[in-house]
Amino acid sequence: MEQGKLPGLIIYTVAEQSQPITSGVNRTMDASLTVAVEAYAVGSDLDDKLDTICKEVQVKMASDRTINNLAMESQLDSTTIDFAQDSDTPAGYVTLTWTINYQFFENTPEVAL
Repeated sequence: MEQGKLPGLIIYTVAEQSQPITSGVNRTMDASLTVAVEAYAVGSDLDDKLDTICKEVQVKMASDRTINNLAMESQLDSTTIDFAQDSDTPAGYVTLTWTINYQFFENTPEVAL
């Protein structure tokens, strides 16, 4: 991410697991999606900037744990912080990893139940 565009977020899927919870022709699947939210920042007070971004993301995610009623539940699983060691300007990022649980019919995986 370019320094001129910081602070910033990158959000991506890490993994997804699913298993059937009913049997028959059109099984209901229970899924667990792991999503990472990476927050990047530079400059003085870097630790405070990253802490503020983490707080903002956590508060926003907690305000809608079902993600517009598409999920059954979501939760923060881990937070990791990394600081650049080879930069003249203080730089770093934090990764918040979330698990999102949801269900869908096997033949319509794009439609959450």
